[in-house]
Parts: sequence; C-alpha cells; structure tokens
Amino acid sequence: METTNDDGGSKKILYESLCTVEAENLSEACNNAIEGKRSSTGKRAKIARFVGEMCCCGDMFGSDTFINESVFSAMGYIEKNTQGVKDMFINSESEENVNNCVKLLELNEKIDYSSVHPKDVGMGFKIYVEENLKNVIPHNVRKRVIEAYKNKDDDKKKIIIPRIPFVLSDPNRMFLKSLKSIFLGIEANSKENEVDVDEIYRQFGPLIIRRPSEMLDMDTDILKAILIDLMKADFDEFPISFYP
Repeated sequence: METTNDDGGSKKILYESLCTVEAENLSEACNNAIEGKRSSTGKRAKIARFVGEMCCCGDMFGSDTFINESVFSAMGYIEKNTQGVKDMFINSESEENVNNCVKLLELNEKIDYSSVHPKDVGMGFKIYVEENLKNVIPHNVRKRVIEAYKNKDDDKKKIIIPRIPFVLSDPNRMFLKSLKSIFLGIEANSKENEVDVDEIYRQFGPLIIRRPSEMLDMDTDILKAILIDLMKADFDEFPISFYP
C-alpha cells in the first residue's frame, strides 16, 4: 500500500494502492468502528458480517440496480456542464426528454447529449437515483449516522463520516465521489448561476441517506446535514489509523 503525508504531517494511505484483501480489511475495520465493535478476524468476521446483514430490517434486502457506465457518463457530463445552467436538479426543460434520459440510464445506453438540455440530463439522473439506487450506503451505516446526527453526537459524527467512503463497494464509492465533484462544481458557480445549493442538498439528502424502515419519520434537514458533511469527506485517502 502507498502512503502520503497530509498538511499536518500525518500519514495517509491511498485507497487505490490497496489490494483486494487489504480493502476488505479496511472496510471491516471501518464498519466495526462505526458500529462501536472490536475488529473480528478470519472466518469469525465473515460469519459475523453475514449474520449482521441477515438480521437487518427489510430494506436491507432491497437489491440496487448496478451503477452502470451510462450513469457515470451522465455524471461526467453534468459535472462539465453546470456552468451557466440555472436550477440544475431543480427544474427541467422537457418532461419527455427527462423520461427518455431515465430509460436510457436504466438500459445502460448512452444519452445523446447534443439533443437534450443539461437540466434534463440532471433531472433524469436524479429520478434514476430515486427509483433505482436505494442502498448506496449500507443499512447499518445509515442507521448509525442518522442516530449520531439526531442525538447531536459530535464525537460519533467524527468517527462515522470519514469512514463511510471506505465501507462501500468500489462502484458506490466512485458514485459518491463523482457526486461530490458535481456538487463542488455547482457550488463554485452558484452565485453566477443563481443556484440554491441548499435546496439541492435538501433534495439529494433523502436519496443518498435513505431512511431505514424504522426511521421513516426522520427530518429531511438531518439527512441534508449528513450529506453536506459526507461530501466534504476524502474518498481517495484515509488516515493510517483507520487500517487494522
């Protein structure tokens, strides 16, 4: 694995330098920290993880559509075309084009970007996420982070948020990393484009931080706050202390 130094001189590890086993060990260690558990090892860890998943509420069994290349292509297009676009993710130009974008994303077919407005791609992407990506973040992690924010537990927040990127599958981690790039681009041009960034986070909060079935009454403002902080997390490097 490859290490770097941050501005304060602390050692960090580049996630992409991990082999498969090292990435699995990191995911387990981060998940245990989020759950407040001691790290298990070997077969016992795999059994514990399996039992934990089987015991989760019903929404744990909902299987996500795999995040395909068409989705990542659309995200790349949105990131490059936010400048000068007002109301990205808020309004659209053509409902028909939005619906077509959703269908193409579901079929993993590339959108003809020259024939649609960027706002239609953005709205189609948002609807696709709402309808298809319901477990980007694992059930147990969503539950723990919502509890921490609901209880205003700052210590727990500091444990959970920076570890979330590293308990995810690689496609889901890259999805959130790409979403972060989109949001950063929108924020950078928010004054010029007259964009309500707060409203965008409010709309995406419940889509990314899905309410577990036992927390359906959770305030949207809490989910928005979680997403805002998560989008500040590092998706590429992690402190060496995270690794078991």
